[in-house]
Amino acid sequence: MSLIKFNRRRPWFSQELEDLFNSENLLREDFLNRSVLRQPAMNVREDEEKYELELAVPGLTREDFQVTVEDGYLTIAVEKETTAESTEDYYTRKEFNFERFHRSVLLPDDAREDEISANYEDGLLRIGIFKKDPETVSRVKKVEVD
Repeated sequence: MSLIKFNRRRPWFSQELEDLFNSENLLREDFLNRSVLRQPAMNVREDEEKYELELAVPGLTREDFQVTVEDGYLTIAVEKETTAESTEDYYTRKEFNFERFHRSVLLPDDAREDEISANYEDGLLRIGIFKKDPETVSRVKKVEVD
């Protein structure tokens, strides 16, 4: 079974619908292309022992990530706000940046939810999802009738 990319918190188009009714954003050149920039691309690799996810997310720290497992979904979320201010002679410059994204994947039946590792180094987040022993994974589940 494969990992399935999924965002279960809100429909993929909800931010675009909000922006559609905000006339300032509608006139922006990048209106329809912003959703591509909002989420980093994800590479998924599989071998006999584990699945490995890779996300290129430079400029962050380990503390910026929230990686959770809930109800069979692995969720990767980031919220980071930075502010810089400088005052010289007759002007003040204040710059701020807010970065946020959210990715969810549906874990396959053979994934060990209690054995997931995450490593962030050189702008690359790697998540290892270890597999269960093939003999213990049952594709057919029998339901007893009372």
